[in-house]
Amino acid sequence: MEHHGGRPHERILAADLLAGCRQRFAVGGLLHYGQAKWYPGEPLPRWALSCFWRRDGEAGLADPKLIADEATHYGYGKAEAEHFITTLARSPGIAGDPAIPAYEDVWHYL
Repeated sequence: MEHHGGRPHERILAADLLAGCRQRFAVGGLLHYGQAKWYPGEPLPRWALSCFWRRDGEAGLADPKLIADEATHYGYGKAEAEHFITTLARSPGIAGDPAIPAYEDVWHYL
């Protein structure tokens, strides 16, 4: 499922539709919410909603609660994100300090 997020409610409707399809056709499937194409001139990329499942009927994810509900605010912010990425960047096998600050240039897009 791919769509440009022109109207905010469409993204929510698409996620609800995907969840319903998962329940009907791919019980135990793993839902993935990602970025799709970003065409020149569009202010934001389109989004892609996917469901992956196994042919043998086994669950793709043991506990679906491990996937965050995007309608829920978990209380995480910039500090938690920075802690997560710096901890991840210190993982074995990763040399140097690959975590660098990033930002969106709001004035550029305005």
